[in-house]
Amino acid sequence: MSLDQKSRAQWNLELEKALVKILLQHNTPYHRGRNGWNGEIWNMMVGIFHASHSYVKFTKSQDQEKEKAL
Repeated sequence: MSLDQKSRAQWNLELEKALVKILLQHNTPYHRGRNGWNGEIWNMMVGIFHASHSYVKFTKSQDQEKEKAL
């Protein structure tokens, strides 16, 4: 198994919905600049995501990649 396969996040519909909900809640001028969310806001959103889905250990980068794919 390659390194990419080991680090690939295994998303399902429940996790996607949870991420989208968090992204929508923080899609405000206060949280989002012209170029998207800054690192501090991303860290906060990842923390919220992991607090409700503690069995998942996605990195901030994996969450950001999923956001781009959605």
